Amino acid sequence: MSKVQKLTLAAVLVALGVALSPFYIPVGVARVFPIQHMVNVIAGSLLGPVYAVTMAFVTSLIRNILGTGSLLAFPGSMVGALLAGLAAKYIKESWRPYAWRSYLERGFWGRLSPIPSPPSS
Repeated sequence: MSKVQKLTLAAVLVALGVALSPFYIPVGVARVFPIQHMVNVIAGSLLGPVYAVTMAFVTSLIRNILGTGSLLAFPGSMVGALLAGLAAKYIKESWRPYAWRSYLERGFWGRLSPIPSPPSS
């Protein structure tokens, strides 16, 4: 895939993530955006980790500027995109069909990464 094609696909995925950002699940102070995590997994598997993290950052930034996101969107989406991209990059071709389970788990852990840990006693 050429750089122009990767950039175009990243722009389409950013637009999809921003356009569907009104659909969220409130969890405490955070808002969970399942569409964002789906877009991150698609970008990580098709574009690689660098484009996926950049796309997740741009999507989170635009959502925050528009008022539909939260500050927790940055670490959650970027960690999930990075892990999905690294998994796609380093998993062998014969294991790729089994990787979708791993992608779903990484999306789950990406959502949990911004949750602060309880204080130690």
